Amino acid sequence: MDKLRKRRLTWYGHVNEMEDSRLPKKALYTYKEGKKGRGRPRKKWIDNIKEDFKERQLTIVEGGKLTFDKKAWKCFLTVTTRGGKMAELVTRWAGTLTTRVQSPWSP
Repeated sequence: MDKLRKRRLTWYGHVNEMEDSRLPKKALYTYKEGKKGRGRPRKKWIDNIKEDFKERQLTIVEGGKLTFDKKAWKCFLTVTTRGGKMAELVTRWAGTLTTRVQSPWSP
């Protein structure tokens, strides 16, 4: 399961860095308008991403900001899939993001 989560988050980071006019990014953030069918709504791909971030106490906005810092994002992906105390530290650090993301490991 961790392998799936890492692949999903890696692809999300790749798409999130694309220009807004690119088709994959439009498809990721587009919602269908109109009347919904009966029953439980189908689970969307972005809902899985939100759940992955929620497990690490991040919102989709904080996770999106994290994708723009390559070093921090790569560290987050590595640590998230391995778990443990380091994952908690990275999650706590990522939760305090401001408008500009800086890696705590860069000079």
